[in-house]
Amino acid sequence: MDATVESNEQEGKNQNARLAVGALARMGGYLPEPNNTPVNATVQKALEAMITHYLCRQLAKDDPVETLKLFTLNTENPYLIWNNSTRSELQEFLEKQQTKALRGTDQDPNFGTTFAFDDLSKELMVGFIYLRIYNKAPNFPLEDANQLAVDLLQFLRVEGETLFRNPPVSPFMLVCLFFPFVRGLRQHPLSSRAMTPKDCAPSP
Repeated sequence: MDATVESNEQEGKNQNARLAVGALARMGGYLPEPNNTPVNATVQKALEAMITHYLCRQLAKDDPVETLKLFTLNTENPYLIWNNSTRSELQEFLEKQQTKALRGTDQDPNFGTTFAFDDLSKELMVGFIYLRIYNKAPNFPLEDANQLAVDLLQFLRVEGETLFRNPPVSPFMLVCLFFPFVRGLRQHPLSSRAMTPKDCAPSP
């Protein structure tokens, strides 16, 4: 194939990909003014299931090139786990839905909102943070360390109700295990201010 023709074909694919990212941003209502569109909760729920909460947030930046780079890279950090396996799972799901649409057969009645990645099914996520990965890299710069502490305390409050009814895990032991983590967050490099007890109070 002529190099010029091949180059033009690749540029065409790149342009289509940029337009697709822009269309997703507008369908979900992610973009700020002056390009904002009405928020579509169903579309947002489907996209968060299929491309993760973190990648959905990138749609709001109105920078399709940088967003597309994230889709093609293998990434593992407290905010995002994205690799060949997740891409393959998503592609398989979408191809099945496309085939059903072309055949006129029943498609996913939930519009992808219940889609779940096998690779992520065993990950514990609290406040949109993968805790296993954060525990391995506690110095990873968080956007809001204080909020993570609040989310963790609320998570423990709910889960603790079950644990406390079923010993041997005691409330005192749980607090002792969690205290070093909270103390570390107080000094987190991206904390805008030191945490206070008020930050850790559960929502009413």
